[in-house]
Amino acid sequence: MLQSFTTENTISILSLLGIGAIVGAWVNHRFQKNREKTARSIQSKMEAYSSLLNFASGFLGDPNLDYEEALKYQREFIKKFHNDILLFSPSSVIRAADNFFDSVSISYSNKDESTDALFGLIAAMRKDLGNSDLSEVENRYKFYSVNIEDLKKKKETLNQ
Repeated sequence: MLQSFTTENTISILSLLGIGAIVGAWVNHRFQKNREKTARSIQSKMEAYSSLLNFASGFLGDPNLDYEEALKYQREFIKKFHNDILLFSPSSVIRAADNFFDSVSISYSNKDESTDALFGLIAAMRKDLGNSDLSEVENRYKFYSVNIEDLKKKKETLNQ
């Protein structure tokens, strides 16, 4: 009787160890995938933020940029804002970008039917990407474009 009890216990213990090892391996795999996803996300944000900062010099009267380069930088900044920042960044970064746009001469169209529809699309995309933190951004969204006349005046002033 003692021998069968020991055999049953041994089989039970080995089974539990096997199941525990499988569960442990699965949990470790999930944590590793999550760490990799987070690392990729941070890397993508670093690249987007770095290029955004580089393109910001187009708004800041950089004397090393001629009119065409400054215009190109401004357009790239706005493109990066619309393509990356609005989709992937938290609302605090979007608010900071809005504050930056408020401080530089930039054109934008106020909310209308088209921009409302675009904002709805952006909100759906953000939700699908798992970034639905739009509560503070909803009422502030604007569709930005370069203010070419103001840039011409700034460059002319710098060249005199």
